Amino acid sequence: MKSVLRCIFSAVAASAALFSAVADGGETWSSRPPLQDTYIGSSDAEKGVPKGNAEGLIVGNGREAFMMFDVSGLAGVTAARVKLYVTQCGTTADVKWPVYFRVMRDDTWNESDMTWNTRPSELSLWPSPVLAKDDPSLAGYVEIPAGAQGTWVEVDVTEAVKAAAPRGRLALHIYTYEDKLSGDTTPLVFATSDYVDDATLRPALEFTGAEDSAAATLTLLPTADTFIQKNKRDEFGESEHVIVEEGGREGFLRFDLSGLDEASVESAVLQVRMNQTQTEHSAGSTVQFQLMKETAWSEKGVTWANAPSKVGITPGGWESETPPDAVRCDSAATNRLYTIELAPLVNQVLAAGGKTMSLHVSMKKSASRFFIFYSRDYSNAAWRPRLLVTPSKTAAAVSRKPLQETFVSDYNEGNKSKSFYSGSYASYVQIGCEGNKVQYGMMLFDVSGLEDAPYVRLRVANKKEVPAGDGVLRVSAWTTDGWNETNMTWNSTGPWFPQPATVTAENPPDGLVADIDLTQKKSAGTYFEVDVTDAARAAAQAGRKLTLGLFSNYNWPEFYKGAASATPAALVFPDPDATFGARVTASLDESGSAPALRLAWSPSATEGAVYKVERQRGGTWKTVAAGLREPTCLDANAEPNTDHTYRITETATGASVTKTVSLNPAKTLAAEADTYIYGGGKTASHGKETMLVVKYQGADNGKREVFARFDLSGLAHAVETARLKVVFSTDSASETGDEKLTLAKYPDFEWSDEDAPVWNAIYGGTQADETELATWKATAGAPLSKGDAVEFDVSQAVKAALAAREKHITFHLYAYDPQGNWNFGLASRELPAEAGPRLECTLKNWVKRGLVIIIK
Repeated sequence: MKSVLRCIFSAVAASAALFSAVADGGETWSSRPPLQDTYIGSSDAEKGVPKGNAEGLIVGNGREAFMMFDVSGLAGVTAARVKLYVTQCGTTADVKWPVYFRVMRDDTWNESDMTWNTRPSELSLWPSPVLAKDDPSLAGYVEIPAGAQGTWVEVDVTEAVKAAAPRGRLALHIYTYEDKLSGDTTPLVFATSDYVDDATLRPALEFTGAEDSAAATLTLLPTADTFIQKNKRDEFGESEHVIVEEGGREGFLRFDLSGLDEASVESAVLQVRMNQTQTEHSAGSTVQFQLMKETAWSEKGVTWANAPSKVGITPGGWESETPPDAVRCDSAATNRLYTIELAPLVNQVLAAGGKTMSLHVSMKKSASRFFIFYSRDYSNAAWRPRLLVTPSKTAAAVSRKPLQETFVSDYNEGNKSKSFYSGSYASYVQIGCEGNKVQYGMMLFDVSGLEDAPYVRLRVANKKEVPAGDGVLRVSAWTTDGWNETNMTWNSTGPWFPQPATVTAENPPDGLVADIDLTQKKSAGTYFEVDVTDAARAAAQAGRKLTLGLFSNYNWPEFYKGAASATPAALVFPDPDATFGARVTASLDESGSAPALRLAWSPSATEGAVYKVERQRGGTWKTVAAGLREPTCLDANAEPNTDHTYRITETATGASVTKTVSLNPAKTLAAEADTYIYGGGKTASHGKETMLVVKYQGADNGKREVFARFDLSGLAHAVETARLKVVFSTDSASETGDEKLTLAKYPDFEWSDEDAPVWNAIYGGTQADETELATWKATAGAPLSKGDAVEFDVSQAVKAALAAREKHITFHLYAYDPQGNWNFGLASRELPAEAGPRLECTLKNWVKRGLVIIIK
């Protein structure tokens, strides 16, 4: 459980005014209300609608819920439980609804803007949610019987609270799956913290045992806060609010960091609470927090005329700010708690020797409305701004340079086929845009071992000054990781790569991670730092490397590569095992002409450390690489699915570590698009459905058939085997064994979930000549359960597609039997917690090469 909770961030040191005590069976229970609670809906009507103000927490039938609790100081509790009051429940006899409470890594979301479209990325990475009730990833589990409306539900979360307490906050994802056999799809509804009819029915975290007043999380209150108003000489240092308005009002906050002895912090979460009745800010408004160079300003006396410089430069040359949409407002977000992760800004101040952090607060897209939050002068202390800091006492920051780095250019016809990885471009990446002529930077990183990293940040430095302008530096995470800098050109990039005409501020490259505003001058040699935590975790969990794309709509920023000695590009992250060799990992490297094993390890703290790597065979050690100055090496002679014992030696001290690792040369591709077509709705598109339906029912108007499309550009090397895997999302009984699914390879065409084919597009004219591949047949009398998988061998089809240099492959899945009437429900890629269609491939064995690589 501890590993699951490693990256839960800090929360407010709870105010006694927020607690209440209740008696229960002779024990004294203390209580804390949720910091936040909300739900999201998957229907078209609900996908983009936040529910942070809802009085009901809805779970089931396409809805999932979220709760967040302050657990600071609760590491020593003897028991903890979440109490929920049921306001709606199905009534079908003998039916029980299983409800799962899963621990979330991301606890920086806000209920005010949480929707199905903006849900944390980790939800799409989890495996099937049908878990055992004692699964270690769960904080708790409960079964709610039919007719439970009007009763309380208690869920034991003791271990989750203990594990999360050092980090201060526990975030929970709550979901259920109805009993499909019962036919009762009534969603469960619980009272929320906004429940009006009876405040005593609101949810709570209850616990027994003494609170720890020496909790690791530190709470810092502002030493000053105020706002200024355009063309006004008034000062607002004693106002109970900080008011921000685009073009009209700007806010300021200052925090004293002198109590932090550490060189860095793991987390620094700013919390501000909206005015209880203010509804004057518009939906889509965004708020940004930016570092200021000046820190000595006084809140009593600051006006528009004499305001401190708003240039975002800290001592030491750092330039940083939160993304422009660090806070994205909901039009009715009254009395909402907003959380903003400021660790990058705090760490930059600390690294520069600063002891004071000064912030400028500004607003965009506000339509002349306001963002108003309570100040440090507000009467209710619990609603004042606060900075919740978790120091990194045992987590020294370490870094990894890129494995590959280059840029591609469409600036003229000659550049389209040119490689920019060497020569005069060996030390930097140039990006930019001039009309539809663009250059994209690309960096590939090893992220193995970062599945639970508290944070991961990309750090790049300017080669030359970037003048002030209206542009941005845009960082995207791309799904392809099999590219090679030596032959990467504009012409060699696959369809996954964004094209010039499609890249605008409204339509950024895929996988957008963050934008950095370039409205202020960025001096040469100064660093940009961008949080890429979610993207790095996702890549690590999927067993692949992380490709980051750099783009700017400005002319022409240049950033040093990782090879640059003074200001290298790198991923920066805390490593609790930051001692030499504490972590040794193996990953699949496809950057060369054949797959290879990439070995990586925790670096030595010795300045200028040099490493030697040996592999043991037959009792003797043979050198794989020597003279290494980075904690990684490539072993092109490693065998797949075989244990290899390596000895890594730090040559200056003689310290060494021995580790046995094995690498499975497998690669899994998720469908990039999936849908079903329906003969009864010949022009209806189903590309966004959460269930893929396959059905045979005589006439066309009863049939449903599935299509799934895969991007093959990520398969850089020859495939040995390939299997298509689909997962049932419903239960159904197999009676005769005649139920069957047939799979065919359909001639590929351009389509996505947004423009998925409809029945008439497939059968409305001359039917395409497809190739039947395989048939799966059910076993008579064997029930098919939700979560069961069916696999088809598609090795030959994938090999043929790769041999023909096809970039995509489309599969067609249908049921046909004149004696039956079969209906299969399959999980689609839209389900955040279930496995959609997958291609599970194994790569051909490494080419045997009897060479020892010596790197100097």
